[in-house]
Formats: sequence, C-alpha cells, structure tokens
Amino acid sequence: MSDLFDQPCRAFHELEAWQIKEIKQSIKEADAGEFVFDADLAIAITKYAS
Repeated sequence: MSDLFDQPCRAFHELEAWQIKEIKQSIKEADAGEFVFDADLAIAITKYAS
C-alpha cells in the first residue's frame, strides 16, 4: 500500500525539483542585486518578439 503513495510522490518530486532549484538560484541573484531593469527588458522583448 505504501508503494501506491511513495511512487507518485517520488515522481512528483523529481518532476518539480527543477523549479525549486531555479527559485533558490533566483533568490540568490536577487539578494546579490542582480536585476533586469525595465528599459533593458523592453529592449530584449522588442528584439526577440519579432
């Protein structure tokens, strides 16, 4: 019975683990002051949106 619970939980964790990693990295970058300014973001969007 526990395998019916454990296997889906492990699969969910493996599937979602990349999100946790990315969130932690983003927090480190924000804490270090690494932000994209609005003007730079607008330039990138304009450049790659077309």
